[in-house]
Amino acid sequence: MVIEDINKDGSVNMADVVLIAKVFGSIKGDVGFDAKCDLNYDNTINMSDIVKLALKFGYTYTL
Repeated sequence: MVIEDINKDGSVNMADVVLIAKVFGSIKGDVGFDAKCDLNYDNTINMSDIVKLALKFGYTYTL
């Protein structure tokens, strides 16, 4: 399992990108903040999280 697979379906794909896009720009404490989308644990959903996901995009694994 990898953290970039936000929806835990066995693949880092567009479904994970969509989840981050929905909360992009939010910070911890905001109504829309989703901690599982904070891939680098900096309490902000930003480009750093998108880049981290992009580096693993297309990665698949067995559940």
